[in-house]
Amino acid sequence: WSVARFRQYLADNFDAPRLLSMGISDPATFDVRSSLRTRIASVGGNSGNLNDPAWNNSAWLDDPIWRAYKIFKRKAGTEALANYYTATKQAAASMGRPDFAVFGNDIPLVSLGFVRGELDAVSTEMTPGWHMGSSSRGFMLPPVGRFAPAYKLGREHARSRILGVWMYLDGAFAPYKERSGAVNTLYYEMLANHALPMLHESNANTTQDIGINGGFFSFVKSVRGIFGTREPRADIGLYYSSSSLLANMTPAGFLDMDNQPHAGGFLGWATALGNLHCQFRPIPEWKISADTLAGLRVLVLPEAVAMDAMEVAQIEAWVRAGGRLVVTGNTGARSGESGNFETNAALSPAALTGVSSLASAPPTRLNAVGNGRVYFIRDNNGLAYFNASTPAARASLVDSFREAMAAVLDGQQTILTPAAPVPDTVGLNVYEDTGSRRLFV
Repeated sequence: WSVARFRQYLADNFDAPRLLSMGISDPATFDVRSSLRTRIASVGGNSGNLNDPAWNNSAWLDDPIWRAYKIFKRKAGTEALANYYTATKQAAASMGRPDFAVFGNDIPLVSLGFVRGELDAVSTEMTPGWHMGSSSRGFMLPPVGRFAPAYKLGREHARSRILGVWMYLDGAFAPYKERSGAVNTLYYEMLANHALPMLHESNANTTQDIGINGGFFSFVKSVRGIFGTREPRADIGLYYSSSSLLANMTPAGFLDMDNQPHAGGFLGWATALGNLHCQFRPIPEWKISADTLAGLRVLVLPEAVAMDAMEVAQIEAWVRAGGRLVVTGNTGARSGESGNFETNAALSPAALTGVSSLASAPPTRLNAVGNGRVYFIRDNNGLAYFNASTPAARASLVDSFREAMAAVLDGQQTILTPAAPVPDTVGLNVYEDTGSRRLFV
């Protein structure tokens, strides 16, 4: 199935000269499996050993066939999911079940752009420790760890306002499983970010304490009439590029799961913005549009290595009309999916940042572009912040985020600005009561 459909993808997306440059004389007979086995030899690997370290060689990121195959699989997966959703809904409606729900699990941190809103609701299995979508260290427990970035991002992948979470406290975290203070901190962080814990009575890795679970859900029930229709409100957008994650994949997985440029950059910025009480909303790449951008005061591009030219053009138009943009590191080093993740001659946001290459970039740069402002940061400060493992380490890095927001806002206020310093152990979230049209914190 993958071999046959990839042949058609090659024929539809590459002309004959380009195919020949990739070593493909006839896409109708091309077998990507044998091609990959042949190509691993060029980086000193053994094609008969699927565990050979060469499958994770950085050279794969510049292999045009491997890049094309990743993009093809993403597009085919999204298409299949959309078709499945439509067929299921139509069948359910024909059988008198129009409210039949289609859910997806382990989203967003391992979905790589396959899921783009085609589900009614999503859930995820979370842990403070090892997670493919974060790092071998993981998110960590509070007061350092924050799960809100994943919850906020998950909501953007589905139609529901609510995300379901299995919070696994196993291994080294097992002692916290029945501690009400620890568990309630995790549960109420979920509630503050439109997520709810999913009870799993047969899974010993989740909290089984009836008093803890019962107390939390009794509270949820008691405030449903007050907070049940709330919607989060934010005027800072944090760009999420599943293409940048995909571009960083070798046949063996992420090149270095502990130093994922965009994943770490996104999670670090999301954590820092939350700790600074800045109200942000993740903006997945497929949601970039004039309408989405019009609702933002600031947009942050955290080491978004792969970006389509159309997205860059839309963002530039928004900035020139008065938008405020923060760009970090190697953003735009590669084309997006439509450009087969090719390396760009210059960073694609260069017209906005004034920086075409990191080699000649200053540590920071502030530009006036049309009616807007652009602040460039050479380093991937989001990744550094996410990888920091102690309150002191993160406190020493947070000023770069504060300075970036101050530079682009230039005295403008966002939807929430605390009148006095608020510690980062306090969460502040702005909501709209959609029934009475009022904002509250």
